[in-house]
Amino acid sequence: MARAPSSVTRRLRRLLPRALAGLTTAAVVTLGAPCPAQAQTAEAPAPFRPLTGSGTALRSWSEAACRGPQRPVVVMQYGDSHTDASFMTRALLEELSPDQEFHSGFIPVTGNSIGGGKTKLSNRWKAYNWLFHTKQGPFGPHGKAAVLLGAPADLTVSLERPVPRGTTFTVLYEQRPDHAPFFLWADDAPVAPPTDPEPTGKLGHRKFELPEGARSLRLTVTSAGPLRLYGFLLQVPGSFVELDSLGVGGAMTVHPNLYGDQAIEEYLALRQPDLVLTWMGSNDAVDPRGTPERYARFFGGLIQRLKVGAPDASVVALGLLDLARRRKGCGKSPGRSVCEPASFEPPPEEGDCFPRTLPTVAMINDVQRQLSAQLDVGYLDTYTWMGGPGSIHRWACEEPALALPDRIHLTVAGYRRYAALVAEELRGKLRCAIGDGAMVNNAGIGRRPQKQLDEEPCVPGAEAMSREEAEFLGLKAIPRCE
Repeated sequence: MARAPSSVTRRLRRLLPRALAGLTTAAVVTLGAPCPAQAQTAEAPAPFRPLTGSGTALRSWSEAACRGPQRPVVVMQYGDSHTDASFMTRALLEELSPDQEFHSGFIPVTGNSIGGGKTKLSNRWKAYNWLFHTKQGPFGPHGKAAVLLGAPADLTVSLERPVPRGTTFTVLYEQRPDHAPFFLWADDAPVAPPTDPEPTGKLGHRKFELPEGARSLRLTVTSAGPLRLYGFLLQVPGSFVELDSLGVGGAMTVHPNLYGDQAIEEYLALRQPDLVLTWMGSNDAVDPRGTPERYARFFGGLIQRLKVGAPDASVVALGLLDLARRRKGCGKSPGRSVCEPASFEPPPEEGDCFPRTLPTVAMINDVQRQLSAQLDVGYLDTYTWMGGPGSIHRWACEEPALALPDRIHLTVAGYRRYAALVAEELRGKLRCAIGDGAMVNNAGIGRRPQKQLDEEPCVPGAEAMSREEAEFLGLKAIPRCE
C-alpha cells in the first residue's frame, strides 16, 4: 500500500503553485540564456534585507542558544561545494563558539571535515557519491559512502588533537543483517565495542567511547561481508556547538530528492538538530534544464525532508551567492586580468567575453525567498548583501581577493566574511530571557551562565550592546568592565 503523504507534503503541494504564481516575470528565465551584448554596468545595490523569518521559524534556534551549557547546540548545514570545502562552516563554528577548543561534529568518509578529524581510506574501499554514481546508492545522510571491496581492510581517522575523557566516536553505516563486523582501535589499542543492540532502520550507528588522549583511530574489517560506511560523528564533552558540515561538491537540489534514502531522515532524528542550514543553488543556476518550477519543486522537496526528519528544528535557507560566467566560446576564466581599470565597466578588449552575472541567480533567490516565507523557514538574502549583479566580480578584484577567479567560489577570506554575516544574523534572532541561563556575551552566541552575571558587577562586551538590546534583556544599566 502506498504511504499516505505527510502533512508537510500536503502543505507543500498547496503552496508551490501559489508561490510560483507570485514570482516576478523577470525571474522566469531560461537557464543558459546568452548574456546581452551591451556592457553590464553596476547598479546601486538594493537595500539589504537581513535574515528574515517568523518567531516560530527561528524559535528552536533561539531556545537552544539561550539554554546555556546543559546540552550542545546542534547545527547542521547541507550544501554543495561551498559547504564541502568546509572553509565557511569551520569559520561559522568559530564565530558561534569562539572559545571552543575542540571541533565536534560529522566526519565524512572522503573530503574535508570540520568535525575534528580526517579520514584516509585504504585501497580496499571504493568511494561513491550521489552526484557521479547515481546508481550506486544508497549514499546515507551525507550523499557520500565508502564501500568495502574485500577483507581484510582498514581505514584511519586522524584527530586534530588528543581528546579528553568522555569523548565518543560514532560509526555510521548501512544497516543490514549480514554486514561485515568492524572493530575500532585508538592509538593501536582496541576500543571496547558498544554493548547496546544495533538499531533498526536503514541507518546503522555504533557509538564507541574513546580513551583519554586518543589521537589516531583505525577501523578494521577482518571477515568477508558487505559493508557501506557513511561517515563518523565525533562528540567532545564541553562543546558548546556541534556542527555537521554535509556538502557534496557539484550537488544540486535534485540530488537529495531523487537519490537520498531514508538515512537522511534517520540521521536527522538521531542528531535532533536545533538549527538546519541549507546552502544550495549554484549548480542549479548553471543547469540548462532549470526553470522556476523545477527549482521550486526540488528546493521545496529538500525543505520537506528536513522538516520531516527534524520537525522541531529551525530551518534557514542561505541565499545564493552572485555567480558570473563568460559567454560560451570565450575560453577559460580571465582571472584578475579584467580587474583593471578598477571599475565594473568591461574593458574594451574583453567585449562580450566579460564575466556577467547569470540571470538565473535572481530567479533562484526569488524562489527561495518566497517558498521560505510560505513554509515558515528563515531566509538570508546573500545576493543583496554581496552587492547584487556583478558583485562576485568586484569581490574577485578586491585586495586581498574575496572570490576566486572562477567567479563562483570564494576565497578563505571571503568565506570567513560570509560566516561572520551568518553568525551575526543568527545572533540577532536570539530572544534570551535573563532568568533562564541566558547568554549575553557579545563575543559569540555567549556561553556564560546567568549566575556568573549575578556574581559580577559588570558584563564583558556590554559596551557593544545597543540600548534596545539592554532593555530587552531586562538590564536597566550595563556597567562597563574596566
